[in-house]
Amino acid sequence: MEEDQLKESIRILHQHSENNRHDLDLREHILVTLLNQNENHTIISELISIIGDKVHSTQFHWDLIARIMNRGFADSLIAILQDDNSPGNSFKVHYLLGLIYQCLEKSEDSILNFEKAISDNPNFADTYYNLANVYKTQGEDVKAIELLKKSIKLDSNLAEPHFALATIYFKFHQYEEEKKHLNTFIQLATDYLYPYKMNAYELLRILNIITGTR
Repeated sequence: MEEDQLKESIRILHQHSENNRHDLDLREHILVTLLNQNENHTIISELISIIGDKVHSTQFHWDLIARIMNRGFADSLIAILQDDNSPGNSFKVHYLLGLIYQCLEKSEDSILNFEKAISDNPNFADTYYNLANVYKTQGEDVKAIELLKKSIKLDSNLAEPHFALATIYFKFHQYEEEKKHLNTFIQLATDYLYPYKMNAYELLRILNIITGTR
């Protein structure tokens, strides 16, 4: 992709940015192009632009990072982010590193970076959600619940923590809590979360069978 074409693609992307699968495909394409061209500053700007913009969901953040990791750019992206010293970027850089290490299943590094992100900005709900997911995969459900509740307290419109809580409460046989959070997730879920919304409906169906309700 020529430099002028790339700049035009980025401009159009920003102008019509949406939380959908087409947006995800286009951002992946642009980031891969930038990584291949070693456009480090622009790479960081593009990644940081979607964090906390009230358009892109935390699941979008995860999906985009996972796609880049699957392309084999893990080491390159980690190095670029670790070298960034731009004022005001610290919490977002640590948040992104937390996601990368989470994708790589490096839990200790992921936890360390999410905790640094929280230290830099304790009011960003997405960080608590993603940190909770790391603890959840380690079987530390009680700690995960605390973090998920904190995430919801900070952002009552964030859908993903409700789904995560529902799956934990299912393990604990706390079916009323599970049902409450599944219903809330369904109400809050954007079109981007449609696959998870369908999963939530299926979990509700199973829950009704277990509890003998309709």
